[in-house]
Amino acid sequence: MNIATEIGARLRQEREKRGISQADFGKIGGVSRGSQIAYENDQTSPTVTYLAALDAGGIDVWFVLTGQSAAPANLSEEVVAMLRQYDSLDEIDRAAVRRIVEALQLRGSPHENVAEESVRRSG
Repeated sequence: MNIATEIGARLRQEREKRGISQADFGKIGGVSRGSQIAYENDQTSPTVTYLAALDAGGIDVWFVLTGQSAAPANLSEEVVAMLRQYDSLDEIDRAAVRRIVEALQLRGSPHENVAEESVRRSG
């Protein structure tokens, strides 16, 4: 098993999954397009600084390093499936999902109001 080759392939996989260019992915990691190409083609190994920047940028670095998703153990299968679906979206669609979730949070849950009213009526 050549871990460096696998890292390069997984970096490419993460980048392509997001539908972004090598230059833009390199920017997330704080490197040039040339460095990104070198990492993906296994010409050089990614630095810890680069991997930390990817992690801060929302890239699943655990997957890049190990080939396994970094989903926390306490998440339900439904939530993990939803996160995988979200992860497969391009940035425009991800932004749309975030706006929808934010809007739902701002309006509050109408279901809570229904439950509170039900308790008041029965009490």
